[in-house]
Amino acid sequence: MPDFFIGVIMPEIRKYTVVDLFAGVGGLSYGFSKNDRFEIILANEMQKDIAKAYSLSHPSVNMLQGDIKNLSEDILRQAIGNRTVDVVVGGPPCQSYSMLGKRQMDARANLFMEYKRVLRILHPRAFLFENVKGILSMEPVIQTSQIGYHPAQDMSMSARNSRI
Repeated sequence: MPDFFIGVIMPEIRKYTVVDLFAGVGGLSYGFSKNDRFEIILANEMQKDIAKAYSLSHPSVNMLQGDIKNLSEDILRQAIGNRTVDVVVGGPPCQSYSMLGKRQMDARANLFMEYKRVLRILHPRAFLFENVKGILSMEPVIQTSQIGYHPAQDMSMSARNSRI
C-alpha cells in the first residue's frame, strides 16, 4: 500500500507589513511585534545606541539608523524591496508641543512633517500617529486629508500629559 497523506491545504494568511518611524526601542510598535498577523519590516531611529537596542530586540527588522530627513524615496524603496506597506507607526518628538515642557520650537518641531512625507512615499493602508495634544496647535499636522487619509477616531487616553 502506498504511503500518502490526504489533507486540506490551507491558504497562507497574509501578514500585514509595518514600518516603525521614530522607533526608539520599539514601544509604540510593541503590540504589532507580538501579533502574528503583523510583521515589522522596517524601522528608523536617529540615535545610534537606541537603534542598536531596537535591533537587539527585533533582529529580523531592517533598521535604518539615521535622521528621517535623509530617508529618500529610493532608500525607503530599497529597504522594503518589492513589498507594500500596510501600516506606518510613529510618534515624532513632542518636546516642542508638550504643555509640561518649555515648548521651544527647535529642530525637532517640524519632524511631524517628515512623518507625513514618508506617508506620501509609502502609501500605507493605515497609520498610527502618536503625540501630545499640544501638537494640534501646528495647523498642518491635522491636514492628513491632503494626502488621502482621514482620521478614523481620536483615541486619546487619559494621562498626565494627554496624547493624541
